[in-house]
Amino acid sequence: SAELNRGAYLVQALTHCGECHTPRNFLGVSQKDRFLAGGKGPGDQGIPNITPTRLKSMCDSDLLQYLQTGISADGDVAAEPMSEVITNTLAKLTNPDINALIGYLRSLPPLPEEK
Repeated sequence: SAELNRGAYLVQALTHCGECHTPRNFLGVSQKDRFLAGGKGPGDQGIPNITPTRLKSMCDSDLLQYLQTGISADGDVAAEPMSEVITNTLAKLTNPDINALIGYLRSLPPLPEEK
C-alpha cells in the first residue's frame, strides 16, 4: 500500500534505522538477513530489535508517543543516540508519517533477538 511504501521510505532512507538497529559482522558490514533485529553497539551497548518480535509488546499509541518524545509508556527514556534521532528527526514527522513508519515496522518478518 501507499502507507507501507511511505513507511519503508521513512525507515530505510530518511531515518536510516538500519544503521544502528541492524547487527554487523566482524568487518562492520550490516547483516542484511538480520535487518532491524538489534544487537550490540559500541561498547557492547544493547541496541533493540525493532522487528515485530519486540514491537508486539507495544501498542501503536505507545510506540507513537515514544517515537515523538523519547519517553516510553512505562516512563523509560531513550538512550542518548536514540534521543538525538527523536529530537532531530522523528519528532518533526507528522502523525501520519509516524503511523506509516510503525505500520512498515509491523509488516516486517519477526526476527529473534540477537544472542
